[in-house]
Amino acid sequence: MSKKISFGTRQNLPTPDQWVESKQVVVVEAEPTKRLTLDLPKSLHGRFKAACALSGESMLEVILKHLEEKYPSG
Repeated sequence: MSKKISFGTRQNLPTPDQWVESKQVVVVEAEPTKRLTLDLPKSLHGRFKAACALSGESMLEVILKHLEEKYPSG
């Protein structure tokens, strides 16, 4: 006797191209940018990346938001 297992299908998922096009890109070119490289512990990087993915924010957006809150201009 063989047991059949059926898996539900996901519907209404966007194609990869639709997903990329739906993402809002925030480009601020009011001033030149500088590159910052961070060395994070692998476990922290994984937690941070997962949390950003779940919230729908990019890692850059979260870092910029926190830095702006900590060091406001003016």
